Amino acid sequence: MGFFDSLFGKKKEVEKRSVIKVVAPVDGNVIPLSQVPDETFAQGLLGLGVGIEPLESGYVKAPVAGTIIQLFETKHAFVVETPEGLNVLTHFGLNTVKLKGEGFEAVAKEGDKVNAGDPIVKFDLEFLKANADSVVTPVVVLESDDYPNVKALFEGKGTAGVTEIISAEK
Repeated sequence: MGFFDSLFGKKKEVEKRSVIKVVAPVDGNVIPLSQVPDETFAQGLLGLGVGIEPLESGYVKAPVAGTIIQLFETKHAFVVETPEGLNVLTHFGLNTVKLKGEGFEAVAKEGDKVNAGDPIVKFDLEFLKANADSVVTPVVVLESDDYPNVKALFEGKGTAGVTEIISAEK
């Protein structure tokens, strides 16, 4: 306790501001969420974020550090929850669920603790381009009353695990 705190007998509570940065999960062209060719994502019905047009086959990586709380059986999407309770959805392509896991190979599993940039799912871009409605990959901070200030930070060519694409602030 400082001098004034002891003088007046109370300690002032300082509210902590928490800002979480979300990085690109794939190498590619980062676009506004409004340009994702799916109304659910484009209108922000699940939350705010961006879309990414992947450039080449590789790995979909964790966009934040935390725990994989959901990895869809079809491996096209997953959610990572940060230690602060923020949930980030990465959804590779549109209507890729219909491929029943083809074109994807999980290298992590639900319950795994990950760092931002850790590989989660391997993907075959050429197969997915030929068989999915779109390979645009929405990255969305799922609706959270705790994090009302979500902003897209970047447009242009992003690097997986490196380029900060979204910030979420308490």
